[in-house]
Amino acid sequence: VHSVDDFNMVQNKDGLTNIIYKLSKKSDEDDFPILFRIYGAGSSDFLNREKELKFLSVLSKNNFGIELLCSFPEGRMELWRVGFTSLNDLGCRDPVISRRIAAKLADLHNIRTEIAHFDEFHSVMRSWAQICQIG
Repeated sequence: VHSVDDFNMVQNKDGLTNIIYKLSKKSDEDDFPILFRIYGAGSSDFLNREKELKFLSVLSKNNFGIELLCSFPEGRMELWRVGFTSLNDLGCRDPVISRRIAAKLADLHNIRTEIAHFDEFHSVMRSWAQICQIG
């Protein structure tokens, strides 16, 4: 890759509050594509980004969710998961997918963390739950 012109940048419309782009090489879209996330306006007012990033880092190190590459004040970069799609309400109702989600949640409960991470985990989960109840 020699210039910006060697990249594709496509907006992903699945973000609820964030603006999400897929950055990939024009020569090979599956060769280390990147998810570029810009946080939604005002979302940092109800989310503690520092705690969220620590939490996501613990999850990432344990092969859950995203692979965090870097962060910056108004967003972050993650490895784009080739072949994955966003889960919608129909997918959640699929018995096979529901069982896979349940199995992953069980694995999540077995992650060993430092006490500080555990406290942050509960704080982040409570804030996410509150957001879901509001929406």
